[in-house]
Amino acid sequence: MATAGKTQMSAAQAARTTEVMVGITEYASAHKGFRGTLKYRYSDFIVREVSTAKEVVKLSNTSNNIALPPEDVAAAAEAAAVAEAAAVVAAAASGAAAGGGEDSKEEVVAAGAVSAVGVAEMQALVGKELADTIVALVSKAKEAKEESSTDAASDLKAWEVVLEPDADKAKRTAVHKCVRSHFAPLESDSVKVGDALTTAVRIFHPRGNSGQWREGALRGREVPRGGSAERPNKRQRTDKPSDRVDPKYKFVRFTLFKENRDTMGAISELCRITQLPARKFAYAGTKDRRACTAQHVTLPRSDSRHIVGVNRKVKFGMTIGDMMYCTDPLRLGALYGNRFELALRDVEADPAQLKEACDSLGTKGFINYYGLQRFGTSAVATHDIGRAILLDDFATATDLILRPRAGEKEESTGVRERFKKEKNAKKALEYFPRYMHAERSVLEGYAKHGMSSHINAVQNLPRNMRLMYVHSYQSFVWNSMTSARIRLHGLEKAVEGDLVLVDPATEEAAALDDVPMLNDADKDDKDKRWTTAHPKSVRVLTAEEALTTSIFDVVLPLPGTSIEYPSAKGVSKDDYGALMKSDGLDVEKMETKAREFTLAGDYRRILARPDDISWERISYKDPYADLQPSDKDELHGRGAAKVREVAMSGKKQKRMGADAEKDEASQERSEEEIAAMPERTALIIAFTLRSSTYATMCIRELLKEHSEEAALGLRNTGEIAGAAGETGAAGETALET
Repeated sequence: MATAGKTQMSAAQAARTTEVMVGITEYASAHKGFRGTLKYRYSDFIVREVSTAKEVVKLSNTSNNIALPPEDVAAAAEAAAVAEAAAVVAAAASGAAAGGGEDSKEEVVAAGAVSAVGVAEMQALVGKELADTIVALVSKAKEAKEESSTDAASDLKAWEVVLEPDADKAKRTAVHKCVRSHFAPLESDSVKVGDALTTAVRIFHPRGNSGQWREGALRGREVPRGGSAERPNKRQRTDKPSDRVDPKYKFVRFTLFKENRDTMGAISELCRITQLPARKFAYAGTKDRRACTAQHVTLPRSDSRHIVGVNRKVKFGMTIGDMMYCTDPLRLGALYGNRFELALRDVEADPAQLKEACDSLGTKGFINYYGLQRFGTSAVATHDIGRAILLDDFATATDLILRPRAGEKEESTGVRERFKKEKNAKKALEYFPRYMHAERSVLEGYAKHGMSSHINAVQNLPRNMRLMYVHSYQSFVWNSMTSARIRLHGLEKAVEGDLVLVDPATEEAAALDDVPMLNDADKDDKDKRWTTAHPKSVRVLTAEEALTTSIFDVVLPLPGTSIEYPSAKGVSKDDYGALMKSDGLDVEKMETKAREFTLAGDYRRILARPDDISWERISYKDPYADLQPSDKDELHGRGAAKVREVAMSGKKQKRMGADAEKDEASQERSEEEIAAMPERTALIIAFTLRSSTYATMCIRELLKEHSEEAALGLRNTGEIAGAAGETGAAGETALET
């Protein structure tokens, strides 16, 4: 069996950062744990962002069309229905007053295709006869669209009206505005007619190069004339604000679905394809690399033309879709949390034991540790780099980022060793792989400013990455102090001297992780605010208050310049100071020479509890088969039933593109061989976690086993040996919601 028993830890695995190294030592409950394999395949981890409106983000279409928000679509439909009804009533009343019969009824129908205001405005501009012709063209277009007719559009002249030449530019402009405001899906332009080439207005139904109906135009989308939704005309600007789209929509939001790629790598790929800088793309949080994830990303509407057709150019493991106009960009931390759907393989537990563990998780929760993803999984932990930065020791910080380390793949080790010998940053940029983002940023800083300019090399890192290092040191301190508090006081109740938030509503509004996404233009003012007064207020519990306070309300601080500390034994300011003093830092002096690294600190609840838990126990045979469908699987018609049928029977399923890699291992065995294998047990568990909470810590509590011991590479052999150790110096903010 591919996952039977625990394999001996390799030297590379032994060199990696472990939970104990970063202060993760305790458990919240006493239920009996069980064995299970976490993240054997990246498809075992499905992570979907949950927006601030508590909507689960899921890839539902890959169209290149940019939609209006649902509320605007509904409002427009309602307004159109009201206008149409009013036009019919008005026309009927007009016909009755004139004593009209059947002829007036036909006029009522024609008027119903366009608002009464639009018809009247056009009649005033071009006369009743031409206005009626234009109204009829609108009705004809809508009827043809409903019948999905494309043959009817073969004669261009049948779908346009050219008005008489008119030298009055103001009048021509008024006609154009009237068409845009009232006669969708028609469009208008100016053409030269006659031997004198005088200017006239042409009103027409738009068509693509292929003669097909232009879906974007019929739906009010921004598709340039002379192009199509799939291939825009390069001579036309698709980012020009559309008259049919409210100018308040200054951004476009899309769903980024990725497989086995980290968020920064996916954004880098988008930058490569679109030729846009990374700062144009905004997102609420980073997602795990070894997973199937879906999250929202925004970019300015003025740049939206660049993402049309992106999916055709992606190399692997990434798809975008669900494009929609929005008013504001995303910011880091602007999410409710994440919805997780996880598959734990080779579970060794009976149904009663699984129920006890899952019920305990739902009621008692888990310790809200910062998971290993916060610190990276390589031999060099990010909090060590952060400690060096807080000490203003930038030479050590860059050395830690660039130095050789155990556990990496051969290519990464080779380039690190070469740079260690040559110390030539410009030359190193020629051979360092593109995926080593942090290392290349540091090298670029050295190449620009010289090999002795260590602070400039650090500051050449992306701002969110620079701050991630110092935040990881704060996280290390928080983990260590939380473990100390639990060892001394347990988790049954609050104790005298514990801290609680005065107003829990401020918890989400001023989260620590909002800071990295601040615009550089705002940096000075924001830094000043965060180093003078913290937006969260806390109070120290008295003995009497502790009796009526829930343990789920207790918080502990991350050290900073604007923090109040608890007075409880083992977690007081003196205790924090003793821990930091061992690292050469002073809890009383958290300011640094580089002001951006001077942090205010934050408060974090010591316990977390997952929402909306559901779970089921399933059987499977093929150890390499997917056990749950991803968003992309469902788009291709592969639902849960189909995926599990394949996992039990070993039937081969043809995949496309990057998905084809999933089947390589299974193809080595015949269906008969897989069908003859013994049945295995898996636990499929789903839950929602709030932002800045780690799923790995939730599963650690469930299994009662250190997450690195349940993860790939420590319990399994084969395909994971390389995958587990390829994290760069930046680490992964994996599964931090």
